[in-house]
Amino acid sequence: MTKKKQAAKKKTTTKKTTTKARANRDKSPDDILAIWEDALTTGATGKEFDPEIANFYTQLLLDRIAKVLAGHDGQPPQQFDSKAEKATKRTAHDIGAICKMLTLGKKVVSKDTFDAVFNFVGQSHPACAGAGGGEWCDIGG
Repeated sequence: MTKKKQAAKKKTTTKKTTTKARANRDKSPDDILAIWEDALTTGATGKEFDPEIANFYTQLLLDRIAKVLAGHDGQPPQQFDSKAEKATKRTAHDIGAICKMLTLGKKVVSKDTFDAVFNFVGQSHPACAGAGGGEWCDIGG
C-alpha cells in the first residue's frame, strides 16, 4: 500500500471513530436504556420479563442515567462513550443470561428473580465500576 493510500485510510478510520464517539456522547437516557434492554433480552433469549420489572425499574434507571449525564452529587458530567456502552451491554446481557438460568422450565422471569440478579450483578460484575455498583445503574436499591 502506498503512503498516500495509508494516509487516506488513517484519515477515514479517525473520522469514523470520531463520528462513533460523537454518536455515543449524544445518546439520551432513553437511547441508553434501549441499549441496555436489548442486551438484557438477548441474554435471556426465549424468556419474557414480568411487566412489573419495567414498571419498577424503567423510571429509576432513566433518572439515574440523566443524573450521570448531567453530573450529580459533586461529580462531573459523564459521557456514554464506547467503553461505557460495552460495559452496559455486557452487564445487561449477563443479567439476562443469569435470569434465564434461574427460570428453567418457566417462560417468564419474575420480578423477585430479576431483583436478586440485578442487585447481585450490580455489586459484583467485573464490568461495573470497581465491581461495587456501576455508575450508570446504581439506583440506590
